[in-house]
Amino acid sequence: MTVLAAAVDTDVIPPLWRLVTKFGYFAGLAAVMGSTLVHTVALRPALRDADPEDRTVLTRRSALVMAWSGVVLLAALYPQLAGKAARATDGMSFGEALSPSAIWAYLTVPGKASVWVAPNLLVLITYVLFAVSAILPLLLFRTSLRDRADTIAAVTFPLLVVAQLVTAIPGTLDGQTADTWTMTVLSYAHPIAGCTWVGGIVTLVVLAGARSRLGESAGPVWGRVWRRFSVVAEVCVGVVIVSGLWLGWKSVGSPAQLWETPYGRFLLLKITLVAVLLVCGAVNEFVLLPRIARLRVAGDTRSVFAVAVGHFPRIVTLEAVVGVAVIAVVPFLNGSAREQAGGAAEPPATGALFTAVFVLLATVVAAFFANLKLHERIDNPEVAR
Repeated sequence: MTVLAAAVDTDVIPPLWRLVTKFGYFAGLAAVMGSTLVHTVALRPALRDADPEDRTVLTRRSALVMAWSGVVLLAALYPQLAGKAARATDGMSFGEALSPSAIWAYLTVPGKASVWVAPNLLVLITYVLFAVSAILPLLLFRTSLRDRADTIAAVTFPLLVVAQLVTAIPGTLDGQTADTWTMTVLSYAHPIAGCTWVGGIVTLVVLAGARSRLGESAGPVWGRVWRRFSVVAEVCVGVVIVSGLWLGWKSVGSPAQLWETPYGRFLLLKITLVAVLLVCGAVNEFVLLPRIARLRVAGDTRSVFAVAVGHFPRIVTLEAVVGVAVIAVVPFLNGSAREQAGGAAEPPATGALFTAVFVLLATVVAAFFANLKLHERIDNPEVAR
């Protein structure tokens, strides 16, 4: 990363405060979205038939993961908001923007007469919802409230998604086209899916740290956790691929711009890291999960535990490290390769491109449902035999 940064023009590299605040912002979003969705979709259903002691250990650990995730997000919000104020105000430094009065002045800037709602008001609403989404998991630090973990997780994740979508509301419908609407939808879907994916992976690694306190019967439970999260990961990967291809086409004018511009080189690094994540996910999906299913059918509880609670987390730990690296690269993606190469920033989409995106999306959806059916068959003991 240092070598790559040193080889580019410093004018296109954001200042250090911007890199740090943006990384913290995405890390906070990933932590809360990943931990709450894993708890709701993967862990809670898998624990229904678990040993009571294992259920207690994993439920407590999941509650603490969500609570600490709230701390990360809450700590990242104020610096990120100050950064927005600094970038929006000519001549204001980041240090000056940290003043509450400067932030309030930024949030209360009135909108133009041509818009029905001021963009800065939408930012205010977004960050209020962000704060609520961070505070709700903090309640889980209280032991007496941990029996509410399911409810808190189920409320926090959609609330955080809605918070991110608030600023997508247009101030006016003038000039809105299919191109601009598609760009808006995919530019919001990309980070939401990516943060959920990476945050979920990191959450599973932390939860797996409790394996020394689990009994041998926890093997099948963890097998169900991995399988359920793999379905979530498939959805996130599909969204990331479709939106990433669209955004990449908008930002990069030619393959040569991937290595001739700073934006392109950082994007190429990000693509490489995501490819590593996909390879690790494929190993989980097509090697480890079927192995767990075969061992479960054979009644080999000890081997199920060894794979699901021992070997599986090692692969996921690698995924977690790579996922954090992806988030660390994102703040360096400043502007676009087209701009840095002296070309147009965002060319209009054509009918052929919309058709290609639709076909790709349909293919991803079909693959998802086919794999979902495969998982259902693997869970059927007769089919697994």
